[in-house]
Amino acid sequence: MVTGSASGALRQEFRELEILNEISRLRFEGKLHQSVIGATRNELIKSFREWKGVHYVPQVVHKAIRWSSKDPLGEPEIQDLPWQIAHAAGKHSTSTTSPSTTGTATQSHSVSRKNTFVPAEGSLPIGMKLSTSLRYSAPHSASDTPDPATAGPTGLEWRLNSCAYDSVLTILYAVWESDPTRWTAAFDNVNTNFLGRVAQGFAAYSKDVTTLETV
Repeated sequence: MVTGSASGALRQEFRELEILNEISRLRFEGKLHQSVIGATRNELIKSFREWKGVHYVPQVVHKAIRWSSKDPLGEPEIQDLPWQIAHAAGKHSTSTTSPSTTGTATQSHSVSRKNTFVPAEGSLPIGMKLSTSLRYSAPHSASDTPDPATAGPTGLEWRLNSCAYDSVLTILYAVWESDPTRWTAAFDNVNTNFLGRVAQGFAAYSKDVTTLETV
C-alpha cells in the first residue's frame, strides 16, 4: 500500500492505469464499444473517455486517486510523430500516418519471412547487460546532495517493455529501504523463494554489488 502524498505525475499514472484496467475488463466481458481503439496508450485512453465522458470514474478506483470536476484527470498528450518500419536489410520505411486510422502500416519495402524480427530502434537485444542504473551517485559536496523534498525515488532503467516490473520493484524497494531489517524479515515471511530473494537483491544493490535491473 502506498500512503502519504504523491506527485501529480504519479497520480496521473495511477489514474490512467485504472482506465486501462477498465478497458481490459469491458473488452473481456464483451462490453467495450467499437469506437474505443488506439495504436498507443494515449490514443486508447482518449477514445475511451470520448465514449464514456471525461468525468466517468470506474467504481473500483480508490478514493485517494478518484478524479472529478474539481480535481480533473489531465488529458494525455497525443503526438503524431513519424514512425519507422525496421527491415532486416537495414532500410526503413517512414510514415506519419497513425496505424489506428488506417488499420495497416504503409510499407515501401517487403520484409523477408526468414528475418521478421528486428529490434526496435533504441531498444536493447535480449541478453544485453545494462551498465548503468538510475541510482544517485555519491555526492561530491553538500550542494550536490539531492533535496529529499524534490528528489524522486530510486528506480530502474526501462528496457524491453519492462514497465510493469519496474513499477512494482520501485515501490517494493522504496518500502524495503525505509527499514531494511524489518522488511527483509517481512518479505522472507511472505515468500522465501520470491520476495525473500528480492530482499537479498535489494541488500546487494544497497552495497553497490549489483544493479536494480538485475534484481
